[in-house]
Amino acid sequence: MIQIIQLKGKDKRLYRLLAPLVMDPDVIRANNNYPFKTSEDYVWYIAVDGKEVKGFIPVEQKSKKKAVINNYYVGAENTEREEILSDLLPAIIKDFGPESWLLHSITLVQDKEIFEKFDFTSMDKKWTRYVKMYRRLMGKKVAGAKNVYELAQERLKVIFSEFDNIYVSFSGGKDSGVLLNMCIDYIRKNNLKIRLGVFHMDYEIQYKITIDYVDRILEANKDILDVYRVCIPFRVSTCTSMYQSFWRPWEDSKKNIWVRSMPKKAMTKEDFPFYNTSMWDYEFQMRFAQWLHNKKDAVRTCCLIGIRTQESFNRWRCIYMSRKFQMYHKYKWTSKVGNDIYNAYPIYDWKTTDVWTANGKFQWDYNTLYDLYYRAGVNLERQRVASPFINEAQESLQLYRVLDPNTWGKMVGRVNGVNFTGMYGGTHAMGWQSVKLPEGYTWREFMYFLLSTLPERARKNYLRKLSVSVNFWRTKGGCLSDSTIQKLIDAKVPIVVMDNSNYKTLKKPVRMEYQDDIDIPEFKEIPTYKRMCICILKNDHACKYMGFSPTKEEMSKRSQIMEQYRIIVS
Repeated sequence: MIQIIQLKGKDKRLYRLLAPLVMDPDVIRANNNYPFKTSEDYVWYIAVDGKEVKGFIPVEQKSKKKAVINNYYVGAENTEREEILSDLLPAIIKDFGPESWLLHSITLVQDKEIFEKFDFTSMDKKWTRYVKMYRRLMGKKVAGAKNVYELAQERLKVIFSEFDNIYVSFSGGKDSGVLLNMCIDYIRKNNLKIRLGVFHMDYEIQYKITIDYVDRILEANKDILDVYRVCIPFRVSTCTSMYQSFWRPWEDSKKNIWVRSMPKKAMTKEDFPFYNTSMWDYEFQMRFAQWLHNKKDAVRTCCLIGIRTQESFNRWRCIYMSRKFQMYHKYKWTSKVGNDIYNAYPIYDWKTTDVWTANGKFQWDYNTLYDLYYRAGVNLERQRVASPFINEAQESLQLYRVLDPNTWGKMVGRVNGVNFTGMYGGTHAMGWQSVKLPEGYTWREFMYFLLSTLPERARKNYLRKLSVSVNFWRTKGGCLSDSTIQKLIDAKVPIVVMDNSNYKTLKKPVRMEYQDDIDIPEFKEIPTYKRMCICILKNDHACKYMGFSPTKEEMSKRSQIMEQYRIIVS
């Protein structure tokens, strides 16, 4: 298993690790007789398999904003070489991302396609054995380079040329909105005689401004759009209630308290033979792609999704780790999701500023809810149109009361715990800010007190997750850095440090018992009863705040869903 080690240019370990290689005549010959240099301005990324160095890439920091890859080495060819570089490059990109750095590379010609998969673009300067490349800098133009809009246009050209069934997943947010507008413009400017599908999952509860925007853009372009506006009572996660972990939009039994009337021409559960009552929203989304592919009798289907890697690390992984899955013709911005069915992410490398620049420059219609967010003082990067009941939205749920009081009034009686969460979602009453321990309690005692107040189903869920976590830390151990381990030792916390981990990390596995609380900056990495209390207060049924992975039961359910999906599309 390959591990990536990062060392400074003057680290003594660097010399011990690489001296046999950088002085090897065969290695120097492979580097076209160029010597390997280092200084305090270098950061070295080293791929190690066991005790064997498989390759390395030095990155020189030329200035505060510019860095260069040069004189790298990989001791393998073909598929193995690609795999090693595909482990090294994401580690570099994570540290020298385009939001802060202009990253250049003097790339061996044989590696050019591999670098391109990680969004490196060739510049005009070329040599016999090398090509100068740069990693695209969002929102700025480099001499001889294309901006993110031009690159998105190239991706649309591929999509509209090679797919006969194309649809956009449209939520009404800024990202899916700019993607839909760009597709509409592309069709009209190129006089394409096709109709573009629009897939909109209507969750019943949403700002009226968002609903108006969705209605407006769909109506204005109905001459070229096939609209699939689904109003389905699938399961949707909620963190507003201790009594329920999910709710259902458009639930028949609650029609009398729906927040709004079902839109005209909406598609309901009767339109989809694959729907069942145990289905989650994400599962429906997967099944829809295959349903539409069959309905259209398509040769090749593409779903365009407006996610951007800037938004979150999970989205970054969705794109950059897609090498593990099949892509369409090796296009890094695509992923295969079924037989002749692909997802595409044409604006994955856009920044938030790029989105708003495009809206302004091309005068595209957009969701004016973002104007109200701005006036309300919501940070630009936190302005999102999403389900109001997920954990991340608790803090801003109260904005409904101010921005859309009519909807708020109906929400209160629609989903359990909405009013309380709206009032206290940003306070320590629900685990935000500083949680105070009641006098006379330990955090462990307080946790059991909180559990005693919960309904049986919720209580058993937390206890089950706690048991799994306690056993994990006792037997396998969590991976911690050397500095965190030292802080635990200094705090006289009993721990057992092991040498090897099954995970791809330089951190060491540490076995330990749950602590009541611990006062170190790495608080969120340590198993404590205080963190469990916060999960309970937040109605965090999945215990994401604790860093819990899904349980075996939850993983089994997801695996069953994915396996069923694979059977359907194969």
